[in-house]
Amino acid sequence: MSSELQPENFRSKLGIAAFILFWSALTLTFDVYGGWGAVRQILATGYAHVPGRMLKCELKVHHGKGVSYSVEMKYAYEVAGIAYQGTTYRHGFGRSSREFAEPLVQAFFPGQPVEVYFNPRDPSDAVLQPGIGGTDLFMAMFMTPFNVIMFACWGGLWARLRFGTTGGVRPREDRFERRLAVARWKPVYAACLTAAGASFVSIFLVGFPTGMDPSLPVATGTWVVILCSAAAAWIWTVRNVSGDTRDLVINLANETVTLPVVGNRIAPLNVSWSSISAIVVDCEGDANKRSYLPVAVVMWQDGSYSREPLTEPLPW
Repeated sequence: MSSELQPENFRSKLGIAAFILFWSALTLTFDVYGGWGAVRQILATGYAHVPGRMLKCELKVHHGKGVSYSVEMKYAYEVAGIAYQGTTYRHGFGRSSREFAEPLVQAFFPGQPVEVYFNPRDPSDAVLQPGIGGTDLFMAMFMTPFNVIMFACWGGLWARLRFGTTGGVRPREDRFERRLAVARWKPVYAACLTAAGASFVSIFLVGFPTGMDPSLPVATGTWVVILCSAAAAWIWTVRNVSGDTRDLVINLANETVTLPVVGNRIAPLNVSWSSISAIVVDCEGDANKRSYLPVAVVMWQDGSYSREPLTEPLPW
């Protein structure tokens, strides 16, 4: 079925903008909270430390849609003769699993001596465990798919605004040639999507079995696997997908158009301007999910016609 592209409905544009803003606000909130917590943990490794005493360390069970656990602790310490009380085990995201809470309660009991690391600029800011832990690396892993989606949304929006006349594709041109990477899959896209997919899988393979609290070696090893997978996707894309054969090329000197390798086309197709009788847009799908395929109607020397796709199907 062929049709011409209709102007986007204002309500649809508003809905997309609202989704991008909501997703970005939620993602950035977690990013900032987790990132600042990780920074504070790193800074805490350089804090001074003094002996302290545990006052309370109790397990709290919370019942809601599910059961979650937390540890309520309090410890006392002195800095320059001034008494302080701390309640923070470590900065960053809290952990609500039983696997984390129960061993912590068993490790600390009232009256037990503890080593307290305090901020020299603000002695009331103290922790018992400084440094990056497996949880910090896991939460970065957990947020990776959300961040990839956020950057993809903003990148796509920016491309549409800047290169709207070419469907969001940046043109490259010189005196005799105009080139559009309409079907090229950039290595950075492959690497980011692979990292997002590997991170998502790791949530189930690493996060759930460890109660979202893997050890530092396990979390580090998982990140090595994720980054190696992303690097492999980058290299594979460079070698197999991202060549110039996937560009739409308009040659001004020869008055020809080179159609890219898309769909079932296994090699670039070179046609003259005069043989292209029309450019149409095929629309597929229903009202809820549609894709559009720009097509060139080519007339050959024997009088036959063929419909040659210009790009991969577009979701807008």
